[in-house]
Formats: sequence, structure tokens, C-alpha cells
Amino acid sequence: MSFYPLKFPKILTYIFPNLITEIPNKQNQVFLTFDDGPTPEITHFVLDLLDKHNAKATFFCIGNNIEKYPEILREIKQKKHAVGNHTFQHDDAWKYSDNEYFKSIEKTRKILAENGVASHLFRPPFGRLTPRKIRLLNRQNYKIVMWRLITGDYNRKINAGKVANKIIKQTKSGDVIVFHDSLKAFDKLKIMLPLILAGLSKKGFVFSKIA
Repeated sequence: MSFYPLKFPKILTYIFPNLITEIPNKQNQVFLTFDDGPTPEITHFVLDLLDKHNAKATFFCIGNNIEKYPEILREIKQKKHAVGNHTFQHDDAWKYSDNEYFKSIEKTRKILAENGVASHLFRPPFGRLTPRKIRLLNRQNYKIVMWRLITGDYNRKINAGKVANKIIKQTKSGDVIVFHDSLKAFDKLKIMLPLILAGLSKKGFVFSKIA
């Protein structure tokens, strides 16, 4: 599984310039993001580790999980991390009509608002969208956040240590990096995240949230 970390296809950033894969800056900032939570124990593991490194991050949350664990969302907010919308049930944009898909996004937006979070950040599950859905999201003033590097922590066949070392070597200022605070990813995440936080810290990177 040497093809991890996965890089976002450069050609798509030219075709759809509003897709965010990196955030240029002069402060050596990188942007760690976590998809599919909040999840008991796993999200807490991530939050505790971020605290140890004085790191901020962005959590793209599933509405259904927020309904189950609103106290974890409140903890994310209390620790001053950013939160984004990841649909209600990890919905695949290629399998749902525009109407169905945006109902899912809107339902999650309302759940976030009920818990004190107003967010304009959105990441599509599986990284899948259509040109029309991109246009509709832009009209609703969502920032569509993709990635430059995706860790593959959800893939149980990867060598987590080797992938972490690749990420440390390949990361540059402004990169958006994807992890998952989910049960499926936890075995690899608990190896990769400490290594990447420590390795990038040594290289002078600052971990910031997406505004």
C-alpha cells in the first residue's frame, strides 16, 4: 500500500478552483482535519493529543453522530477547534439527488446550530461531488474543504509508521491533511497521529484550524 498518503488530483483544482486543498500562509501553518466523528473515546484521544502539542484542528462531523454525542461536539467547541459539516449519514453525493443531498447537509447544519456551532465549512464524504453540487454549495456560501494529503488511516492494510514518515517528509506549509476519528480508523490513527504531530512539530510547523 505504498500509494498512501493520497494526494488530491491537481487537475481538479484547476477545473474547480473553489475546492480548498491548501491554505497558503507565511506562518508555516498546516491544517489537520478529522472526518466522521464525533466518536466516544476516539475523538477524546485526538483532543487530548492535540492539547499536548498545543495544536488546533478542524473536525468534519456527521450529523447523526452529533445527535448521539452532543457533549463531544461541545468539547470540541470548548477547546476552540473548528467544526465543519460532513452530511447527516456520510452520504455519497454520487448516489443521491441534489434535493436529497442538500436535505442531509441542511439537517446537519441545523443540528450544529442547535449545539451552538455556526459553520460554513463542508467536506463531502468519500471526497465525492458533482459539478452541479459544487455550484450549489458555492451559492450557499459553503467553503468546500478537500485535502492535499489523505492519510489512509481507514485502510487496515497500510503500514501506519511508514505512511506517517512519508507525510512528515511531504508536508509543506498550507497543506490540509485528512485523518478520521472513527472506529474503523482508530488502529492506524493511534499510531500515525502521535508520530505526525511530533515530526511536524520538530520541523517547525504550526497546527491551525480552518476559518
